[in-house]
Amino acid sequence: MSNILKRMAIFSKVVDCGAFSMAAKELGITTSAVSQHIRLLENELGIQLLLRSARSLSLTEAGLCFYEDCVLMLHAAERGQQRIAALRGELGDDEPAGPQGPTPPPPSTPPSAQPSPSAPGSDGSRTSPVSGSG
Repeated sequence: MSNILKRMAIFSKVVDCGAFSMAAKELGITTSAVSQHIRLLENELGIQLLLRSARSLSLTEAGLCFYEDCVLMLHAAERGQQRIAALRGELGDDEPAGPQGPTPPPPSTPPSAQPSPSAPGSDGSRTSPVSGSG
């Protein structure tokens, strides 16, 4: 389970950055490692999430849906860490520490990752561009 969570975080970073190389730099790993994680993630899921070309990167419709879930997962993980820190007394007294903690924000789809109905993918699915260059 931990490998897929790691790959979800890497996938989310690629979408946020718009490029494998920029995501790799922010994550402190090689571009090759990022590419390998995305390939393994797509293989595990059995569906293509990103369309890659020499100059662009775009999300498939499945990629956009999955990205939204990745964002929720990352917010939940961050919230969990904050709640534990609050329980340990590492945060100020104004931070909620109980089960009534803050609700995670809805997934933030990058404006550049909105689905584009006029851009079919190789499998007939809709695609949307990812900002940046890879």
